[in-house]
Amino acid sequence: MIFYGFICHSIWKNIKYKTRNTPAGGASKNGLMGKNSVSSVTTISRAKLRTVKMTFVIVLAYIICWSPFFIVQMWSVWG
Repeated sequence: MIFYGFICHSIWKNIKYKTRNTPAGGASKNGLMGKNSVSSVTTISRAKLRTVKMTFVIVLAYIICWSPFFIVQMWSVWG
């Protein structure tokens, strides 16, 4: 969980850095407009946010699915 927190923190720092250094409505390096560009910051940040959310869902599903097994095993060892 700590490492996932570090990953999320670095993604948010990266997004904030890119949004500060990207011109608001002007053209980007490749001559395309910011919102219409496939590699724009908003498109990348949405993809990263979806990836982080999916990672959390997978970790949460793993914990929920395996917790009964671990609880029963610990109960049998200590009980």
